[in-house]
Amino acid sequence: MAKKPKRITDTSLNEARADVTWRHVALVSAFAILLVVSVFTVLIPELTDDGTDEEADAAGSVTTETPPAADPASAHTP
Repeated sequence: MAKKPKRITDTSLNEARADVTWRHVALVSAFAILLVVSVFTVLIPELTDDGTDEEADAAGSVTTETPPAADPASAHTP
């Protein structure tokens, strides 16, 4: 006679599982921390930025770099 195969759904053959509540708490806590960090690093600076620097840069009216000093000795005279 054929042997009866073990079924995964048989509760009498399986060992009791450990409680995974602490894992769920750890995952939810990590997600909450990442959410708070992302709000402070991305969302708040974007909301407080009025965009005037980018608009002025696009128009070409603001230069943050200083031009090099004119040196008469290095100027090329034809």
